[in-house]
Amino acid sequence: MPNSGRSRSPSPTGSHPHSKRHSRSDSGTDKDDRPTQRRRNTPDERVRIGKHAARTLRISFRGDLVLRDGFQHFSNRGWDSIDIEGDPFEGLDEPFSNVGLFLALVKQIPGCIERLKSDDDEGTYRANLAAALEKGANTARSDDCSGLKVSILPMVEDIVEKKILHKFKYTRGFHDKGIGKLLCPPSFDWDDPSVQSRLKNGDVRPSTAEYPPFLYHSYSINPENKLDGLFRSELLIKAARHIFIAPSAAEDTEAYVKSTHPGNAALNNMSAVTVPTIAYVSVLVRFSLSSEETFNIRLTGARGGFDHWAFYKNINKFLLDPKMKDKTADLIAFWNSRIFGPREGDEEVDHDTAAEILAGL
Repeated sequence: MPNSGRSRSPSPTGSHPHSKRHSRSDSGTDKDDRPTQRRRNTPDERVRIGKHAARTLRISFRGDLVLRDGFQHFSNRGWDSIDIEGDPFEGLDEPFSNVGLFLALVKQIPGCIERLKSDDDEGTYRANLAAALEKGANTARSDDCSGLKVSILPMVEDIVEKKILHKFKYTRGFHDKGIGKLLCPPSFDWDDPSVQSRLKNGDVRPSTAEYPPFLYHSYSINPENKLDGLFRSELLIKAARHIFIAPSAAEDTEAYVKSTHPGNAALNNMSAVTVPTIAYVSVLVRFSLSSEETFNIRLTGARGGFDHWAFYKNINKFLLDPKMKDKTADLIAFWNSRIFGPREGDEEVDHDTAAEILAGL
């Protein structure tokens, strides 16, 4: 599917961010039936697709269930209803359901639909494809969490104006006054010592339906207009640039021009974010700021644990609400400009300050 630049009016879900990069063989050879283990330095395109799906479509998924549900849906509806070149989410009531995810994934794998339809009785092709896609999603989350856990520290130190212990994550979160303020739900008064103590000790668990200051521009919430600056914080943009452009791009706003090594966006011909991209980055930044040592997409039940999956779903649901259509389009355009920079076709204001001054002399 062609990528859209910012010269177009972005839809709430953004341009479909996946490439048409295909595996080296379009003939459906037996190499796709092999397990995901490959020889060193031989990339598995299915794993790459799974990685990008986690970052741009759904942070976590069961590959076997996605393929099962999608296959059943189109077996009943008719395979000719699939428009390979069209929007994979068009006509779907739940864009990021298993069916929507199935459609977005199979469009990128040459011969995938025919291979699924002609699979053997044991479902070998489907099982290996599911394992590869799921491996990619798990690897993406692991790599991004590990990277951001470290790289986010200098970003946060600029905000809280103090050094943070690099080696020990348990000192972050509500154990640190500066970081705690960034994470504190707006329904709590962080300046109240009893609130700090309760959050620090896990006596209360922050709601996944509240948006803390770290999501806001200038890390400040306008109580009269909680939409003002939401999902526009510099911390989110820097984290997104770290994930999609390069770690060095987090602080260097020109890195999209100077980088010599292709990042995740370049590897996937990505030129626009999606709503799930914004949710993905928000979730990973929250984890990186927290004192939790291990990232669990699902709530483990541990005292004081945070339900990242519920937080992720809440952000997606909010930004995809029909009432938010125009606001979300503006937000996506903002993220695109900050992450990918200006591109050909962007409107440029034709104004000459020097000529205006000279004309008045």
